[in-house]
Amino acid sequence: MKHLILNSLSLLLLSATTAPIVQAQTTTVSPTTVESTSDYKIKPENLVFLAYQGELKQYKIPSYAALLSAYQSGSITAKTLVQAAIEDNKLPSHFLTNQNYLYQVDSELKSLISSNQ
Repeated sequence: MKHLILNSLSLLLLSATTAPIVQAQTTTVSPTTVESTSDYKIKPENLVFLAYQGELKQYKIPSYAALLSAYQSGSITAKTLVQAAIEDNKLPSHFLTNQNYLYQVDSELKSLISSNQ
């Protein structure tokens, strides 16, 4: 009986000391979080690569050298690629106004052109 009481008291003491520790580890997430590239369904470099490979041809996005020419002539823009990705359900529609994402797509297109010269 003495052993049972001692074990019960030990368990009670252990519970009382660990509860505040567990409670102290609780974190809250702010509802206004900044979007990072890891939040995208498809990263800008992958979007450009898919377009380059012809994955967006059904949305009138040319592939390979024709994509690069269309970009250089201005008939295809970063916004055009993002719109095609939205129509293909690769991106949510708010990415069409996400200036950071559009800038990254534009940078990837420029990088692809410079690496192909």
